[in-house]
Amino acid sequence: MHHHDHRPARSPILDPRVGLSLALVLFGCVSGQPPSGSGTTSDAGTGSNATEDPSGSSGGVGSSGGGADDSTGDPSGRHHPVGFADAAMHGPALKLQAEDCRGCHGTDLAGVGAVPSCDSCHQEGWREDCVYCHGGTADQTGAPPRDLDETTDVSLLTFIAHPKHVIEQNHPAYDCDQCHVKPTDVLSMNHIFDTTHGASELDFTAGLSPAGVWDGSSTCGSLYCHGNGRQDNGSYMHDQPTPSCGGCHAYPGTEQPNIQALSGRHAKHSGEGVACRDCHVDTDAGGNIATATLHVNGSPEIAFSENAPNITWNAASKSCTGSCHGTEGENHNHQSDEDWNSN
Repeated sequence: MHHHDHRPARSPILDPRVGLSLALVLFGCVSGQPPSGSGTTSDAGTGSNATEDPSGSSGGVGSSGGGADDSTGDPSGRHHPVGFADAAMHGPALKLQAEDCRGCHGTDLAGVGAVPSCDSCHQEGWREDCVYCHGGTADQTGAPPRDLDETTDVSLLTFIAHPKHVIEQNHPAYDCDQCHVKPTDVLSMNHIFDTTHGASELDFTAGLSPAGVWDGSSTCGSLYCHGNGRQDNGSYMHDQPTPSCGGCHAYPGTEQPNIQALSGRHAKHSGEGVACRDCHVDTDAGGNIATATLHVNGSPEIAFSENAPNITWNAASKSCTGSCHGTEGENHNHQSDEDWNSN
């Protein structure tokens, strides 16, 4: 997620598709001059992993010698400007691909000749650490906030709803692969070094909404999530509030009260006074989500409340066993038929 004038049309830029760890100290592209400083550098993103140079110099890595961040030396002949080892300078340059670091630091970023390895300054494990370059301000998933361009104001993020998806609330804590091909490290194909600089490609095929699409601006569509639970018909804008039970499917007393829209004999049961939680007690707590990990997980969760203690559900045959309609002479249980098997 970044906001940058020369990137493609707005798309969710920060997620571990654009995201595993990158905070390169691009200070080594200096003609024949290896950095002689021995300090450590800061996170190319927010500096949350940063440590100051032991010498106390404000120059950071290479400040005592001839590296590209030698703020006291003669900058002539250097590739990068003075101060480039500062995370605030080289971090965005890398993440937005102002230039390809591999041209000097090697295809594996392990250094070439006098040009140092990126590992020589970055902390161990930075290559696989999602929050080394983005995210990390709200949680440790790597999802924004923050965007690749260092934006942390939630109202300005390219995809505001990232935090709502990666934390457990009324659904499981989704991983990045719901909407992106998740890289394993900084060099993963189509991660940082690709042809869509500063933008994250969307790929829903491995998630719960394989037919999902992103309009490039604000809205996801053709979704199972945010849909009615029966088809891939959900659509949601990234800055909308978290929906209520009636925000996706019919639920009594909400903005979508038409129980006739639900499958099978839901309407018949509701009309006879059967509450949603009587058959879905693990997910419905009377208008609230009982167990987040069992909601919007790709599977209908059938479990009976204390009001139907002798009923069991057979998912294979889609039938109930036990008597639940014992009043007014009905005393029957529902067996599998086209109503419950239909969508």
